[in-house]
Amino acid sequence: MFCDAPYLARRTLLLDLWEHVFLPHLLHLKVWYEKEVQFVSGWDDEFREQRMKSLDRAYNDQMDVGTSQFAMYYKEWVKLGAEAPPCPSVTLPSVAVSRSK
Repeated sequence: MFCDAPYLARRTLLLDLWEHVFLPHLLHLKVWYEKEVQFVSGWDDEFREQRMKSLDRAYNDQMDVGTSQFAMYYKEWVKLGAEAPPCPSVTLPSVAVSRSK
């Protein structure tokens, strides 16, 4: 489920599991998002709405990518047994509104 429909799994169907297993690996994205939202909150209404849509899209897309990557990581780990595969690296979205205004 986390590989095929990460948004649905993390937001609706398996929220508690996602928060305990996946979110700790993706907290840097949440911190980034909260900083960006705080920065955008001081903008004029017209620009804020546009940037929030862009920011939300980038954040959710990257959370979905990270969720899928870690789902595959755990799936591989179960297949391999005791030896863990290399841990995935999830980067921050390229959209950074705090540096683009």
